[in-house]
Amino acid sequence: MFEDYKKAVLDFYLAQKEAGLLSTNMENPNRSKLKRECLKIFSERHSKEDDIMIRSFFDPTNKFNDYIRSIERFDLNKFRPLVGFLTSDQNIRDEEAVKLLAWLVGFKSYGIWRSGQGEINLIKDPESQDHARPIEDVLSNSPLITPTYLTENHPEHKQEIEKVEKLEEDAGKKDSGESNGSGGFMTFQSGNGGQDSPEGTPKIPIDESDSKPPISTLKIIMICIMVLVVGTGTFQFWGNKKGRVYNSLFLNQDCMYWTGDRYQPIVCDQKKGDTPIIALDTQKVAHLKRITQPDTLTLNSLGKVWYVKIGGKPEFYTSDGFHPVYNDRRLKPTTEYILKEYILNK
Repeated sequence: MFEDYKKAVLDFYLAQKEAGLLSTNMENPNRSKLKRECLKIFSERHSKEDDIMIRSFFDPTNKFNDYIRSIERFDLNKFRPLVGFLTSDQNIRDEEAVKLLAWLVGFKSYGIWRSGQGEINLIKDPESQDHARPIEDVLSNSPLITPTYLTENHPEHKQEIEKVEKLEEDAGKKDSGESNGSGGFMTFQSGNGGQDSPEGTPKIPIDESDSKPPISTLKIIMICIMVLVVGTGTFQFWGNKKGRVYNSLFLNQDCMYWTGDRYQPIVCDQKKGDTPIIALDTQKVAHLKRITQPDTLTLNSLGKVWYVKIGGKPEFYTSDGFHPVYNDRRLKPTTEYILKEYILNK
C-alpha cells in the first residue's frame, strides 16, 4: 500500500514541476535546498498534525525540544536518498522521507490517504496492472492546480457555456416577437384596435409571464456559472501561495540576522560582521521583537509579552520562542510578579 502512496506523491510532484508551480528550492532540489524548504514550509503552514512526521524524520530520539532547531541541525547527508528519488529516479525505502516530501509539496498525509480519502481517488493505468495514479493526473488533489474540467478549453465547460448562450438567444428572440404561435407566444392588439381572425374571433392576449423566464434571470444564471468557474480556479491557484507572498517582499532574501531588537531579512551570502546569519523564519521576522522601552508595559500586557533574564535582568519580547542570541534560553510568559518587581514598582 505504501508503494502506491509513494508513487502518488512522486506523480504529484512531477505534475507540479511540469506546471511550473514548485518553489525554486523544489524545482532542482539538492540537500541544502531541501533543508531551506523545510524551514520555509514550517514557518508558512505548520500545524499540530505535522508534528509526528517532523519529529520522526528530524528528531526521532527527541534530542531537541524545538522543531526549528532540529531542522537547522539536521545532517544534510540524510537528504541524499530523497534527492536521488526526485532527480535520478532512484528508489527510496525511507517511508518518513516520502511523508516529508508529501508535506513539502502539499500532498495528502499518509494517514488521510490510507483512510480511504486518497485511495478512492486512485485509478489504474490501462497500460499497466500495478501502476496507480490519482484521477485527473493527480491534479485534482492540488490546491495549486486548476483541474481540466474548469478550464475554458475543456469540452464539458464549452457545452455548459453553449447551453447558457442558446437559452439567452432563444429568450431574446421571444422578446422580439420572432417566435411563432406554436411556441405559446402571440402578438396582439387591444380589444378595440385588434383585427378578427379568419373565423371572426378576435385574437386573445396570452399572458407570457408563466411560460418565459425573464432575461435577467438567465443572465444571472450565466454570471453565476462564470463566477463559480473563475472563482474556483483562482482560489485553488492562490490558496497555497498565500504563504509565499510574505517571502516575495524580501526579494530572494532567504536568511536573516538579529539586529539587537528584531530579525532583519538578508541575502544568505551577505555578511554582517560576526553576527550569525540563519535561515529566514517569516514568523520571527513578523512577530519576535525586543521591547526596548519596558516602562511602557502595564498589567494589560500580561499574556502578550514574554521575558528571559540575561545577567540577572529581564528582557521583554513580543513573542515566545528562544532568545535570539542565547539559543538555549527559552522565553517565558511575563507574570504579574515579574511585571511588578521589575517595571511597575520601580
